[in-house]
Amino acid sequence: MRKSPKKYRKRIIKWQSLAIGVGIFCVILSTILAAYNQSTAPETNLTYTEFMSKVDNGEIASASIVESQNFFTATDTDGNEYTIPNPDYDEFRKDLMTSGVDLEISKVSVFEAVSSAISSMPMLILLFIIIWYVLKTMGGQTTTLYKLYKAEDAITFADVAGMSEAKAEVQFAVSQIKNAKKLKELGTKPCKGILLEGPPGTGKTLLAKAIAGEAKVPFISTNGSDFIEMFVGLGAARVRALWELAELNAPCVLFIDEIDAVGRRRRGSGDGAAMEANQTLNELLGRMDGLSSSAGIFVVAATNRSDDLDPALLRPGRFDKKLYIGPPKTKKDRDEIVSLYMKNKKFNEDATLNAVSRLMFGFSGAEIEQVLNESVLVSLQEGRDGIVSLKDVDTAAMKLRTSGVMVEQSSDEDINISSVHEAGHAVMSCLLGRKASKVSIRAYNSGVGGVTIRDTDDIENQKILTKEELSNEIEVLLAGRMAEQLILGSSSAGCSNDIERATQLAYNMLFTFAMDDTSLINPDALSKLDVNFIDTTNRIDKVNKLLLDFNNKVKVALTEHLEAVKSLADRLKVEEDIYDFSM
Repeated sequence: MRKSPKKYRKRIIKWQSLAIGVGIFCVILSTILAAYNQSTAPETNLTYTEFMSKVDNGEIASASIVESQNFFTATDTDGNEYTIPNPDYDEFRKDLMTSGVDLEISKVSVFEAVSSAISSMPMLILLFIIIWYVLKTMGGQTTTLYKLYKAEDAITFADVAGMSEAKAEVQFAVSQIKNAKKLKELGTKPCKGILLEGPPGTGKTLLAKAIAGEAKVPFISTNGSDFIEMFVGLGAARVRALWELAELNAPCVLFIDEIDAVGRRRRGSGDGAAMEANQTLNELLGRMDGLSSSAGIFVVAATNRSDDLDPALLRPGRFDKKLYIGPPKTKKDRDEIVSLYMKNKKFNEDATLNAVSRLMFGFSGAEIEQVLNESVLVSLQEGRDGIVSLKDVDTAAMKLRTSGVMVEQSSDEDINISSVHEAGHAVMSCLLGRKASKVSIRAYNSGVGGVTIRDTDDIENQKILTKEELSNEIEVLLAGRMAEQLILGSSSAGCSNDIERATQLAYNMLFTFAMDDTSLINPDALSKLDVNFIDTTNRIDKVNKLLLDFNNKVKVALTEHLEAVKSLADRLKVEEDIYDFSM
């Protein structure tokens, strides 16, 4: 019989409330009894020193002592009664009898014994409740460490946007959960688990929940850090409690987020933390090891640090499949996510789905959501009542890419140089058949310069770069510097990053990718073979010659289209940002 998560939580709250109520009652009762005992206790009217002086003078006729009481009574020869503090040592009674005092010793009465026991009971009960509550809490039984969702509460693949490849990959898990009995009849074991690896915010948790929804089974979620405690044995107890919950709801999907917190490689040190981590991991390994009690429990785990995981956790039979979940790989996937988060927001005509999606290239689903939310705030700051323009989206996107550091150009001269520089990049890119999704002279990070972003919609699925692609990239990088020389008469220090990247690409073309017909030797490979080969000068000359050849081509091309470069530079000085630029 499956436990309802709502009833389970209500039961926890009920017992917690009862424990707290009883504890408060015990404290109040103990306070009242203590005050009562204090008020009913007789006050001593004769000090012990004065009493012993009277004993020595023969003035005390009799004394009455009740065991375990803090005082005793005595009567002098004149019939006066005194109350004296009880020193409670063995020789005291002997001294009284030796002095001729008539001594009466009695035990505490039943009523007094019961009263004393009752007065101490509340504190004992309170102590028991505290110990019980702490142990249950640390054991994970009365806490909400584990979230359980019914099958009807889970989402399906239709609710997961932009993960077409990942959804296709995990369909096997759904089919195996649905057809577990048939697989058993065929004599084969179903897959035990799948490890989802990837950066934060890419939808790993969402995909795990969708697996349960598609298979129409309960979904149990927890976090790896919830198992870690400083006391040895508590983490393992929580693992057992989690599996007991999963067994009650099997078949089900058991999701462990940030599993690297509990599945880290075992350490040999003998400190308490290492022992607890190792014991917790060993318990997890045992539970995932194909025991009969684990039948029907499909484990899905997520991490962005798979290199830290213990090899025993990654072997087949525990996690049979590893799947990388990253930012959307295709324009279609990215458009789906952008469309999802554009809902219920107001956009200008220029902020179309296609235009907004171009600005989100390389972002994860969580980052896309953040950018679109931030764009609404930018619009409000600009006084447009939350109606988002494409520039608002771009501003929000660049804030995320540059960690929020955006600096205005420092002078008109900087603006002029940046405009010419970025115009050179953009025009050369178009001459090579590469549209620019954005050309901007707004400064990011360094406080100078701008950015020209290539439209990647038509090439984002391309995995292999050709010699032509690399050559075009080098020419575009050199075009900014060449535009400054042709229009301004000299180049600026802002070209340094372009030259660095162009040099690296040229070197790789010649010596890594063997795209030079005159040589097939990779000098870096020779160094790995312990070959005494040093040819730095020759390599520098070859790279320099290649870059100069590309530079001459760029000079010829931009000279022919110099008016287009000037026109775009003037436009950038006014508009700052230009989207979807083409010639």
